[in-house]
Amino acid sequence: VTQIGTYTKIGDLVYVRLDINFTPTVGTGSGNLLFGTLPFTAIATSGPQGSLAYLQSVFTWPTSRTTANLILITTTTVGLIGNGSGQSGSVFTASNVTSGAAAHIVQGCCIYKA
Repeated sequence: VTQIGTYTKIGDLVYVRLDINFTPTVGTGSGNLLFGTLPFTAIATSGPQGSLAYLQSVFTWPTSRTTANLILITTTTVGLIGNGSGQSGSVFTASNVTSGAAAHIVQGCCIYKA
């Protein structure tokens, strides 16, 4: 696992950049795919917060989703949300991770209020 993260806080705005490279061994894992802990607790989890610079294609995409973004899932974690034309967002879960496959890479950034 390679994890690189940086942040800049100006007033109550926090800009976080992440670069995560991992080869999963999911087994019987379940639940949302989360990345955290954020450097400061967010005051809310609503609204658009982030973008992806790169997402390794070995993820299994949620049905009918063709793009992905980073979004606050809790006040201390971010996750991946898949989007598609005419579809509501669908959070990536453990079932979207291919166990034992080549490296999964997530690179992106998000901005939130703390």
